[in-house]
Amino acid sequence: MKTRLWILKETLVAACKVYISNRLGSNRWIPLPEVIVQEGDIPSGYIDAVVQRIDRVIRFVARNTGHLCLYLGYARAVVLRKLGTEAILNIGLNNCSAGKKIEGHCWLSINDRVVYEDKDQHLLYPLKMGASADSATTYWIGQADEELLIHRLKKG
Repeated sequence: MKTRLWILKETLVAACKVYISNRLGSNRWIPLPEVIVQEGDIPSGYIDAVVQRIDRVIRFVARNTGHLCLYLGYARAVVLRKLGTEAILNIGLNNCSAGKKIEGHCWLSINDRVVYEDKDQHLLYPLKMGASADSATTYWIGQADEELLIHRLKKG
């Protein structure tokens, strides 16, 4: 089991990576670490306690960023993957057509099940676009963009 200080350090490093990427306007996503294989099963109660600690830190340091779900999702995924849990970061985007403000949401899934979500916001992004090369991140688009995509495919 990792210490609280280790969890704090990993959470803050993940938050810094997201912050720097956003400030630089980088088009490149920060890759997630490989899943570190642990000996034996990690108790779900321990994972829940770790996620609560991550959430407390991120909700404090990223409270005014406007991208809280991105910070939460990335930090949760980084720490859980380093603890040996196959956590997948999902990124859903909406209003991707030119001239509109892009909206989105990030959420975590483990074993194809959405976890640590208060609402069903992930249901707003029904169309799976694919995954990153390492399959650690999955990309989704919303219904409005799904209709736009179908229209463009019919034209082309």
